[in-house]
Amino acid sequence: MIRLIIVEDEKVIRKGIEKHIPWEDMGVNEVRAAENAEEAFKICREFSPDIIISDIKMPGLSGIELCQKFRESLPDSQIIFISGYSDKEYLKAAISLGAISYVEKPINISELSEAIHKAVISVQRLRRQNTNVLQTLLTPHPSDKDNVINAVELSERGKILTNESIFCVLGLTVNNENVYLMFPVAL
Repeated sequence: MIRLIIVEDEKVIRKGIEKHIPWEDMGVNEVRAAENAEEAFKICREFSPDIIISDIKMPGLSGIELCQKFRESLPDSQIIFISGYSDKEYLKAAISLGAISYVEKPINISELSEAIHKAVISVQRLRRQNTNVLQTLLTPHPSDKDNVINAVELSERGKILTNESIFCVLGLTVNNENVYLMFPVAL
């Protein structure tokens, strides 16, 4: 599931983006919108976006400042800036935040769609990498295979593990399902 938030103070532009992008075709499952940084923070307390589309210049907190704060709590989020300004300092700030794209207003829907497509691919790639790293970390060494099998067999028979048997149990939530993994710890 890929989630996206649009942060744009101009209602016509915000609604236009919401309406004219074929979200599902692009692989985006859920889209929310905010008219300023404060509203975006409220939305993101329960909705952690994978992709942030933000205007750069808004009343109150700017899009740059907003995305700097988002980077602290959502470091893997992909950022797309939209702006009516082609100011060099804004471009530098966008680059320093690792933005996927900087789309100038008036917004060209195909240009924005291309940027969203890049962001979706990036999110998917990061998820695959994180999954591979996690599997590598959690896969017991082949020499520990017998210990794991024995521990599982003992547990299934209700026998008590000895003090010499030390296992680490890791609980994860993957795709809204709880997964518990047990693997031996070498002393």
